[in-house]
Amino acid sequence: MKISTSDRKGAKIATQYLIDKGHKKIGFASGVISNNGVTYERYQGFSESLKNAGLKVNKNYIYPGNVSQEYGRQLAFEIAKQKDRPTAIFACADIIAIGLINGFKHTGIKVPQDISIIGFDDTWLAKDCDPQLTTIKQDVAIKGEKAIEMLINKEKNKKEIILDVELIIRESVKQMEVE
Repeated sequence: MKISTSDRKGAKIATQYLIDKGHKKIGFASGVISNNGVTYERYQGFSESLKNAGLKVNKNYIYPGNVSQEYGRQLAFEIAKQKDRPTAIFACADIIAIGLINGFKHTGIKVPQDISIIGFDDTWLAKDCDPQLTTIKQDVAIKGEKAIEMLINKEKNKKEIILDVELIIRESVKQMEVE
């Protein structure tokens, strides 16, 4: 029995949204990228969207680390020092995205005016940060309900259930001006 979220699809939607807003220099902030798992799937979706738009993954814009608000904050300071930095960042988790937003406030870089941020999860914090976070919603409560339902019904050998995701548009992404 396996219940998961459509991580790759969510990452594609997030990255495509940034591309549609005119961003070409897009970063990827995440936990450690291994050969499988959630971060890997989200990185694949990110990469595929860039490729489909005729853009390349810039290794200088890939920021693997820890899935924590503190890592996002520290990363904001590192990105602020980059001479050629991205105009947008897809953060694999809202907690990283919120750390980025808070960290950038201390560097003088404004979100979304100077850099756009999009997250993944749609945690309750996404609405409470300033600016409110544009994110990919995965319904963790439904995930839990489905798992309990499968256990109660003894559906141990049932195939994998993949739950869909949804783009939640708030304030942290801006439209780029046409060059």
